[in-house]
Amino acid sequence: MKNSTQTGEGAIAVHRWFSTGEGWAYHPWYQARFAELLDVVKTDLQQRPKEGADAREQLIDRPALGGFVLGLHGIDPQCQDARARDRNPTIYRVVFLRHRPTASERARLWDQLRRVAPECPGVDANLELSSLGEKTDRAPMELSETPAAPGKVARPQPVRRRFGLFLCLIVLAGIAGVLGWFGGIVEWPFGGAPTPPKDDWDSTVRRMADLLSTKWQDPETRYGNPKLDRELVDRFFTLLSQDPVRDKLEGKHPDVQFLQRLPEHPLCRLETPAASSSEELAKLRKAITELLAKLGSPAQGKPTKEMVENIGQAVDYQTWWKNHHEKLLPALITNPAVDGQVRAKVYRFCGKVSASESVWQCEPAKDMVKSLNEWGVSGLVDDDAEKRPWLVFAAYFYFLSRQDLPSPEALELKEDRDNAELASKLPEKPARPTGCFKDEAELTAQLAELAKKLGIKELPDRAGALVEVIGRRGAGNKEYRVFLRKNREGPRLPNGD
Repeated sequence: MKNSTQTGEGAIAVHRWFSTGEGWAYHPWYQARFAELLDVVKTDLQQRPKEGADAREQLIDRPALGGFVLGLHGIDPQCQDARARDRNPTIYRVVFLRHRPTASERARLWDQLRRVAPECPGVDANLELSSLGEKTDRAPMELSETPAAPGKVARPQPVRRRFGLFLCLIVLAGIAGVLGWFGGIVEWPFGGAPTPPKDDWDSTVRRMADLLSTKWQDPETRYGNPKLDRELVDRFFTLLSQDPVRDKLEGKHPDVQFLQRLPEHPLCRLETPAASSSEELAKLRKAITELLAKLGSPAQGKPTKEMVENIGQAVDYQTWWKNHHEKLLPALITNPAVDGQVRAKVYRFCGKVSASESVWQCEPAKDMVKSLNEWGVSGLVDDDAEKRPWLVFAAYFYFLSRQDLPSPEALELKEDRDNAELASKLPEKPARPTGCFKDEAELTAQLAELAKKLGIKELPDRAGALVEVIGRRGAGNKEYRVFLRKNREGPRLPNGD
């Protein structure tokens, strides 16, 4: 495709679960049209493709964005996010075209789209059809210079391939590669070894920008010149510190423990104008290395871009929760909710709940928060149901289990017969200690099983209604709820974990 940055012809956007979580990778052409793109694909993303033996892709072919879009929506067998693999995550690919494709073009373009699987979220100029290297039976398409008649779409015209220019570029790239290798193993005669390549700085800043804008939901992310790059680095290290909530980190709530893993103040400030100099790059590497060490992740010998990637993984709240939930659940049950400013900072690291997940997760989670609050558990608030429903699910099923409680036999010995009888009805372990459910049917089935154990015979068929019934009839009296909460004082995690 020619001039895809200007015309959009062949520009690709991909939604999937990356190693850092859910996000988009997209061609620069979509930057000014991203809100419009989301409106186009919103309904598709909410309709989950079929799974199992009759699994099939959803094929998208419709007018949009001033032209036409072709897309594919299916299960992602190479999902990079370990947290999402057990939920059969999807991958959504879409390409923009200025003309309506023929049947043969659609089949060929869909086949090419299936091979597109970007590894990192964010802006990527390589996400265009011309960069796939596909040999086709048609010449590349270029919009006709002749304006289309009113009511008609301009038909693209084939243009000749420029083999000479392409061959020259290959030769120049080969020479540059040889010189780069040669300069790396011998002493350069021009005043010592060359400075680190500028793309090392650029790729590091670009990865920081991807994390800030896509993963950590920072709408003010800008980069591309020395001043903007320095501001972006400052924003990155400020977010990855306890500022500005350090004085509000009190108690043992998991959110407090999570933020106390970060340094008290930003580790790096770039105030000099030579942002891409070797001195500034060394300063940046030192700060990144210190931050990784603070987070308990080794960094020896890794390039700065890879270390930034490791930081993104180390401060992923849901991954941290999954690794330490057994020690964190008692603290969540027995500690009050954190200050709103602390919670807002933590939400940045929790990842976004997708539109398809929010449909079935958020409403039951709100009902669970209401029940937990009525039972004296104040560590969760309504916003948690919207921002991290999996945390609410984990707390709810943990609270209504025998984990970390005295056994019914021990209670009998203490002649605490009422609590012994009620505790004997609870499951020994929570259904999903991490709070992750595959779909609404699985959540509903686990709630129904819990209701049966509590002696409830008439079971609604909706998750929210089951939560309401369990709250009214199954959880016992006020004294029992106090018993459930007070017997769960747990250990505190060391700050380095």
